[in-house]
Amino acid sequence: MATMGNNAATQLLVWGLGGHLKAILGFWPHMVLQADKGAGKSTLIKRLERTIAFTMLSGQSTGSDFRLLTSVSHTSHPVGWEELSARKQQIIDAAVALLQESYQYTVTRRGSDMLEFVPSAPVLLAGEDVPVVSLTGKIVRSSLRLKGSIIPDSTPRFPVRAWLEWLAEANPARIREMYEQTRAGVVRASRATGEDNGAVRMAGNYAAVLLAWRLLAEFCGLPEMHGGFVRDTMAEMNDHIAQTSADRHPWVWIMERFAG
Repeated sequence: MATMGNNAATQLLVWGLGGHLKAILGFWPHMVLQADKGAGKSTLIKRLERTIAFTMLSGQSTGSDFRLLTSVSHTSHPVGWEELSARKQQIIDAAVALLQESYQYTVTRRGSDMLEFVPSAPVLLAGEDVPVVSLTGKIVRSSLRLKGSIIPDSTPRFPVRAWLEWLAEANPARIREMYEQTRAGVVRASRATGEDNGAVRMAGNYAAVLLAWRLLAEFCGLPEMHGGFVRDTMAEMNDHIAQTSADRHPWVWIMERFAG
């Protein structure tokens, strides 16, 4: 938790491990990692790759529609797309369409052989300028602002297999009930109003991450309020909701232009 200020690194880890809850919840948000040059983004992602067997795909590995499709198919384990905004517009459009599909999971058949794919993997979008305006209701984010101590190379890997076995033995009905309780609490504490359906949906995405934290805390034997994770995630959510109001309501953008 001391790696990045405001639990930014922990949010990334919890999001990655929580992606397997999609089999129970039916959805899982994508993650945008916001960071300026030299903020420690690449180092953090490398540590995440080693800790949970996460794969960050370079621009060359996602340079075609087929490569994008295969990278997110048949798994709920997260993958990463690096510097999507630097790709050609055709690739960006295809990537955004796939992100829409893999927010939940959709069976699709491609090619003359009608080969079946199931786009379902959550995607980490990392870079200085991530083009996700049309995906506002399907993403959460983590912002790298304050550097802390680097994660030592001797840090053991997270026991992903044991975590998956623990989830497989959990009661799905209990997890869904916990999500509804978490979501209700998050909506009450958010700056979203009941009339703003887009903001309420965003709150539901952050509630899913907080549910993953509650389950991970139970799995690891930690108190839910440990390290201020809930507080920092709620602050990030409210900041995200405030900054994307113009994306959900075009009249906000028009009034800002007019007033400016």
